[in-house]
Amino acid sequence: RAKGLDAEDLLLVSTLVKTNAGVESIDVSGNGFGAGGAESLVAIVRSSPQLSKLDASQNNLRASAALLAEAAASHGSLRSLAMSANAIGASACTAIGEALAAAAGGSGLAELNLSHNAFGRAGGGLAAVPGLSSLRLASCAVGAAGTTE
Repeated sequence: RAKGLDAEDLLLVSTLVKTNAGVESIDVSGNGFGAGGAESLVAIVRSSPQLSKLDASQNNLRASAALLAEAAASHGSLRSLAMSANAIGASACTAIGEALAAAAGGSGLAELNLSHNAFGRAGGGLAAVPGLSSLRLASCAVGAAGTTE
């Protein structure tokens, strides 16, 4: 079985991306690097001024997904962020929503995919994030009650 990227590998990716500021899309999905890779992903986002799409799905980010959302919120050109299947819980989901909603002048993020994370009703608040044109919450157990609380 091939080895996926780990947190140390992401540091190298971050360094390489800094040498090519024109990178517009990065897909690091399916590597399972965990929370240790979140800081490297934040560095990648911050060093990629032209980045418009980031797929960080299936990496077991858990609560550290909120750090990535904070970086996305302050990024000027990031339009699409996918963090599906990352074991994101209710408190991290709430932190993600708060970070994106608090962005001065709007985050610029138009598409957010948090599908296949079991955060339940906490996901209902994500619909209030300004500027989103696409919000994917498939298999998150949001339920009807999540949209009214």
